Amino acid sequence: MESKPAILGGSKVRTKPLLSRKTMGLEEEEAVLAVLRSDVLSAFLGGAGPFFNGGQKNKEFENKWAAKFGFKHVIAVNSWTTGLMVACGAVGIEPGDEVICTPYSMSASATCALFYGGIPVFADIDPHTFCLDPASIEARITPRTKAIIVVHLFGGCADMDAIMAIARKHNLKVIEDAAQSPGVKYKGRSVGAIGDIGGFSLNFPQTYPYGRRRNAGHQ
Repeated sequence: MESKPAILGGSKVRTKPLLSRKTMGLEEEEAVLAVLRSDVLSAFLGGAGPFFNGGQKNKEFENKWAAKFGFKHVIAVNSWTTGLMVACGAVGIEPGDEVICTPYSMSASATCALFYGGIPVFADIDPHTFCLDPASIEARITPRTKAIIVVHLFGGCADMDAIMAIARKHNLKVIEDAAQSPGVKYKGRSVGAIGDIGGFSLNFPQTYPYGRRRNAGHQ
């Protein structure tokens, strides 16, 4: 076995970059064209009524997503950045509330708390999964802590059993940022459905760049 990592002069585990995963095909192209040809892009109306949550295609998407992953409620938004802001509002973040989050993520995973006057508090990450370290989370809880934002990275997942135990012990809300992990299971459960609120992104598909994950919960 190599005695030192490649960055320090050891042999590289991978010599070629990982190939991008193609997620769009003819089926997706036809679905988009059908919407464009209908001349109705979303049918969202900003007022009470049957179109407050969008039109037929939007509701079909939400219902299929819920059925696919076993979620009770699904709401589509324009991006998961907006979704994180909505989630912070839904769990009741107010000025001065502290929200524990990760320093290793897209900026919205922390700045979403600022939208309501909340204060992002960075915990450390696990060196093997790059997700939040439960022990570091608990060490940063104060009387002002209101929620934890857990980011599941690179198609993997955080240690949700430990994190949920901490959250219940301290009466905290858990928001799962599963933008990079749609369809991933943690011990048989869909990530995004373990905490109080979870969300996903249909943006650029990202592949874990550092080799095989060492996370027993990831399937």
